[in-house]
Amino acid sequence: MTKVAALWLVLWMVTWPALFGWYQGNPFAQDFKREDCRTDMGISMLTGLLPPTWIIAPFVTGFYEHGFKFSCP
Repeated sequence: MTKVAALWLVLWMVTWPALFGWYQGNPFAQDFKREDCRTDMGISMLTGLLPPTWIIAPFVTGFYEHGFKFSCP
């Protein structure tokens, strides 16, 4: 069980900063305007918890073209 938890944590730590960088690099990526950095961070952290996102995120984010972002400016 600890191996599964460790794998979950590692994949989450790879996925959410990539999604966060993508959200910040493409503020109009969705159909609505994203103005709040902390909202983007929260959405990417929550989305990164879902295992299907680990597979989809590299393709959606253009193989992490905006890099990894861990905090707001």
